Amino acid sequence: MNVLYLIGNGFDLRLGLPTRYADFLEYYKGQTPQLGSGRSQQEEAIQKYKERLFSEMAEREGRGEEQWKDLEIALGEFTTAFGDDADGFCDFYEDMNRSLEAYLAQCNSFEPTPEEVEKFREDLTYPYRYFKPREEKELRALTIAQAWYLDVISFNYTSSFECLCQDALLVGERYYPEGYNGHPVIYQGVKHVHGSLGEGGILLGVDHGEQIASDQCRQCDDVMDLLLKPQANEGRGTLVDEECLSLIAGADMICLFGLSLGPTDQMWWTAIKKRFLDNPEVILLYFHYDPAADPALKFDRRKERRARQHLIDALGLEGNQKEYDDRIFVAINSDMFPKR
Repeated sequence: MNVLYLIGNGFDLRLGLPTRYADFLEYYKGQTPQLGSGRSQQEEAIQKYKERLFSEMAEREGRGEEQWKDLEIALGEFTTAFGDDADGFCDFYEDMNRSLEAYLAQCNSFEPTPEEVEKFREDLTYPYRYFKPREEKELRALTIAQAWYLDVISFNYTSSFECLCQDALLVGERYYPEGYNGHPVIYQGVKHVHGSLGEGGILLGVDHGEQIASDQCRQCDDVMDLLLKPQANEGRGTLVDEECLSLIAGADMICLFGLSLGPTDQMWWTAIKKRFLDNPEVILLYFHYDPAADPALKFDRRKERRARQHLIDALGLEGNQKEYDDRIFVAINSDMFPKR
């Protein structure tokens, strides 16, 4: 049985790492552009674009336009500020990308305790413990009789997942979460679909051309190579995008944790939808975080239904969510994975 986790920024936030875009932007606001010797004119232009970006973000926030809190969406719309200055955008993007990597490098010194490592291993290999007993029973019946080949796709740039994993699970090693009479779990590694720190740049951008507001930027290959994440992955040439799509296409159980399911990663939600529809045996485990207080009544399922509908909408599934109740399992504000 192929078990696939997709891990988003909620994983790092749960570990107490300040990796929200808002955290980075506070840092970035105080940074001076530094592209290197002989590029002072470009640095001056970048500073002006930065000031305009923050001014426009404040203005939109004042009007209640929440979407600009997502930096990738904001970048796509901010392209209108550059007109036909494609090089200006590329310099601006390079400066922001390098600053984001420098900022995250400061957050990347996570050292887990033995207790955190043990909890991580138990949760990763026994995820249905965080569902209601009735759902846990259903999931066990569906999955327990087979060996698990476990892969992870991380949408994060940090190595916090690897820090926990290095003492918890070794690649290729068999682990028996329920003792040797139970099913073995064989961990097969993690892939960072948007790149990792220290590898020559990280992917920051949008999913497709319609998310780039400027017609001129959409028609410029130099801009699209940077801002369009599928095209940037192709340019990197690591094949990680193809490998991740292959993992999704072969998954039997897909677990989603810490993901906003936003439109700037739509290609991945579309790939999950295709797998889900192509094989009626595929099940989804969705670990959803809701900052609002949990319902006082344990049988109040409104949050669960809203979360399931959010996933259905993100994937682009059609029909009533009741059609998917036996294949989409939702856990709200669970204790999945270590927390600091």
